[in-house]
Formats: sequence, structure tokens, C-alpha cells
Amino acid sequence: MIAEFEQRLADVLGSELPAPFTGRVQVEPGSGGGSGPHILLGVERTDVLPSAIGDPPEMVVPGDPQPRRIVRARCTVRLRVVPTEQGGRAQERSGLDAALFALDAPAFRNGHALAGEAADPGFLIRATRILSATLPIEGDDSIRTGLVMEAEGWFWPVGTPGASGPQIQEIRIRGAVMPLSLDIPGPLIAGGEPVALSLSVRSSRLALSGDGETSPPPGIRLALRLVTPGGAPGAGTLQGSTGGVLRVDIANEAVAFTYEPPAEPTREYLVVAYEDGEGGVGQEVARFLLTVEAVP
Repeated sequence: MIAEFEQRLADVLGSELPAPFTGRVQVEPGSGGGSGPHILLGVERTDVLPSAIGDPPEMVVPGDPQPRRIVRARCTVRLRVVPTEQGGRAQERSGLDAALFALDAPAFRNGHALAGEAADPGFLIRATRILSATLPIEGDDSIRTGLVMEAEGWFWPVGTPGASGPQIQEIRIRGAVMPLSLDIPGPLIAGGEPVALSLSVRSSRLALSGDGETSPPPGIRLALRLVTPGGAPGAGTLQGSTGGVLRVDIANEAVAFTYEPPAEPTREYLVVAYEDGEGGVGQEVARFLLTVEAVP
């Protein structure tokens, strides 16, 4: 993955340089420059970068539509000019000037110039920057000649397979939008006849299939129960309930059910919650006070 980056950088930089360095950039140690000057470059240090909080270890990168494990890294690249015997220091300076100007272009600094056409390049450069360009006075061997730059990006071995797993067939999104409303057609009388109540809710429902199509999914399933102000089971009864819980589906934003008042006057709450998917009571959505009055 580092080798692919080095070669791509050499190829692109060589195409951007003027003569006599056009097309004469090689990866260290190179194969020689023939009769002309040439430039050698190579990665001399690679630092693995820590992931930010929430960054996934796998990303979708060129070469596979499935997420692949990547290495976030910063590469330090050194570039040096190899002059001809006659060119000497003046040719080194000319080559460094040309490389400095080319590598400081916006397309290099944002990594776009290195994107390339390879189906699976092995790297994706996010940013580059030049750190220094050094050409010491002749005779001073304590300073290394050359240009140093950094490149940050994602790296992975070419051909690494992407993550596999079962294909998502459908995602269901549902929600109940406040306010909910409860319609009580008349007074609730202790020991009186059962009363038909109606619960209305504005709902938000959507089903997203694996092929990107959307459609209305089945209705929202709610769990209704009665509790006293202290939290104990209520005295009234919801017809059709099991274990004190009535499970209802709201397909058209409203559902009717029957409440049987207890024999004595009372105050209790109708608690509306999501059904938890296993027949139990999930998150509470709302509660309504039911006041059962004495016989007039």
C-alpha cells in the first residue's frame, strides 16, 4: 500500500515537472537517469494516526463497494535531485524549485492529483504539505539535500476483500408524533355500561427496502394499560386485554377500544406505550386521566 502511493506520486510529479525533469521521477533507489538528471523519492517514515471518537475501523474506499479495514496514516516523503556531472548544484536547485512549485499546487495539497484511475489504488490521500526544501552550501555534509513533505490518508493492501454479511432487506422507521388525543364520548359512570373510547395519533412510518424503494409498513403497535396515580394496576378493565395490557395496531392514525368502568368511583390513568416487539410494554408515549364518577 505504501509502494503504490510512492509510485503514483512519482508518476504524477514527473508529469507536472518541466524539462529536463519531465517524466524523470523515480522511486528510490531508482534505475538510473541515463544521460540526464532525475529525481528520486521515497517514504522514509510512516506514522499511524489515532482514530477520532466514532470513526469506524472500516470504510468504503475505491476497489470494493463493501467497507474495508483501513490504516489511517501520515507518510513522510523525502525527495532528492540527482544532477548530471556537469549540472552540479545549479541543477539540484532547479529540480528542487520545480518540485516545490508543483507539490504546492492545490490539487496536490488536497490529494486530488493523486486520485488516479486505478480501480484499487491501495490508498486515498486526504491532504499533503511541504515541510522543507534544503540545498546546503557545497562542502557542508551535515545537512541532507532534498525536499520533505507529508501526506495523510487511508491505506489498505490492494485486493483486500470488503466486509461481508447478510444484505439488508428492509429498515422500518416508526414514531408517534405528539399530541395524542383520547376521545371519551360521555361520562364514565361507576358500575355503568362499557364505553367505546378512540385513541388518535399522528404517526410517522416508513419502510426502506434494500433496493432503495420506500413503502408504508404495517401500522404502529401500541400497548395500553390502566394504572392508579400511585402506579398500581387500575380498577377498570380494557376489553380484550391480556395480563392487564391491551395491544392495538394503529393503521389509519386512530384505534377504537372498550373501557369497562369499575364498580366504585375512581381516578386512574390510561397509559399509552409502544409494544416492545415481544408482546410487552415498551417506551411510554402518553397517559390520560380517566375519572369514573358515582351514579348520578
